Amino acid sequence: MLVLSRRLGEGLLIDGNTVVRILEVRGNRIRLGIEAPDNVTVVRKELSEKRANFPDSASVSGNQADAPRDPAETHAGDRDPAKTFPN
Repeated sequence: MLVLSRRLGEGLLIDGNTVVRILEVRGNRIRLGIEAPDNVTVVRKELSEKRANFPDSASVSGNQADAPRDPAETHAGDRDPAKTFPN
């Protein structure tokens, strides 16, 4: 595991095409901005684990088109960072 210290506004580059930036620090919480190609899915870890343990009915049937879409599970390209995270 790589452990880094970053300040507000600083970021890191992953695999040459994904940027994770510190947008806000408030108490013990931070806001991260993630810029990634459209083919990279960004999902909070706890949601990924929940899906692995309890697949929804759409996953079981194989029909992803009918599955409700959680906003936290969107592709990085689906969001406009300028609208989501103020500078």
